[in-house]
Amino acid sequence: MKCLVLVMVTMAAVFVFAGCKGQLTVKDPRQELSVNPVTFNNGSADVEIIYTVSNPDKNPVTVRFNSSKQWDAWVMLDGKEVFRESSGKMYTQALTQLTLQPGEKKEFKTIWKLSLEPGAYEAGTKYEVRAGLVTKDLDPLTVIVVPVP
Repeated sequence: MKCLVLVMVTMAAVFVFAGCKGQLTVKDPRQELSVNPVTFNNGSADVEIIYTVSNPDKNPVTVRFNSSKQWDAWVMLDGKEVFRESSGKMYTQALTQLTLQPGEKKEFKTIWKLSLEPGAYEAGTKYEVRAGLVTKDLDPLTVIVVPVP
């Protein structure tokens, strides 16, 4: 199965169309979201989601969180959530923080197990892959993946 991909930054109107080869990446100065598309095998695939936050400033930056959950990734299909990295996980209910030195990056990864049941699919079905820090300081980034038979 081949796929066509539309990459969109939620805070700017930037759209990029790409084939299914290589890593699909969207970024702004402080964060980056990459999705590694893979070839489907019998209707399923493991899709790697990589979210990276960085500090482009000349001074250290500290982000505070209300629990040990510092980031999340989720996938939407037709307005319904079909995957969430944090689903079923327990987090300590203690204040935590992430400090990045100038030029430092922190990478978070997860695997989305995409499974397509046998049947007919409409061309243009869009999976919205989103990720971001669990903070009000940064809006999440979005990559839209459109599987095409």
